[in-house]
Amino acid sequence: MDYIELQVQLQPYSETICDLLIAELAEYRYDAFIATATGFTAYIPCPDYDERTLKVLFYPYRKQATIAYRAVFIPDRNWNSLWESGSEPVVIAQRCTIRAPFHKGLPKTDYELIIDPQMAFGTGHHPTTQLMLEALLDAPVKNAQVLDMGCGTGVLAILAAKRGARKFVDAIDTDVWAKNSTLGNARRNRVAQKIRAIVGDAAFVQREKYHLIAANINRHVLLDDMNVYAMGLKPQGQLFVSGFYDADADRIADEARSCGLKETGRRSRQSWSLLAFGKA
Repeated sequence: MDYIELQVQLQPYSETICDLLIAELAEYRYDAFIATATGFTAYIPCPDYDERTLKVLFYPYRKQATIAYRAVFIPDRNWNSLWESGSEPVVIAQRCTIRAPFHKGLPKTDYELIIDPQMAFGTGHHPTTQLMLEALLDAPVKNAQVLDMGCGTGVLAILAAKRGARKFVDAIDTDVWAKNSTLGNARRNRVAQKIRAIVGDAAFVQREKYHLIAANINRHVLLDDMNVYAMGLKPQGQLFVSGFYDADADRIADEARSCGLKETGRRSRQSWSLLAFGKA
């Protein structure tokens, strides 16, 4: 697939503004964000690129920084080779290693996840993915019915399957590419028979089906679909949500409470939040 490489520079540079811009761009199918000394680089499939969207997103920050950008056409290429040049393994809580297929000779941990990123979000480098993985490592997953909502590369579904979740772990995403990525990574980790990947949205969540739902998406989707997640939990079920900043945590928590859920925990990393909820 052909891509647009969006090169963004801020003057003066601000890590906080970069994080905010990345969070907003992620909602418009930008992915594979790479930090630079003066900003960041992002990628988006050519058919989805719209310069008008950029102007709208960048406008509110005009008084805090001068934002310059350049869109470069990138013809279809071996994306694996691109990632191999810059991807590093990630270790979560000294218990779980996430590596690409080309990483070798790493120290052993309880769980090893082999993820071929191929331009998809969810390689374990982003703080929200790390927060979700930590929560799943601490959760009672064995024999639980689990849903990975907004699955991306399937990394959360794969960890749940490796920790003994009940067949099938459902992995739902609106992007058919994410479904294919999840299935490929599931085969790579020898859990393909335990994971069911689905193209769709919260409409696929069935009433009182899951013991645990992990939704690492974004603030807007979480607020819109919170009631669906609440209905999809079994009694005493757990919901983990991330993909939003600390500043939005209280609003997310209020919406969850209005849907009958009780907050059971919070985690934060680099201004990103994870909230945990339980259902009575």
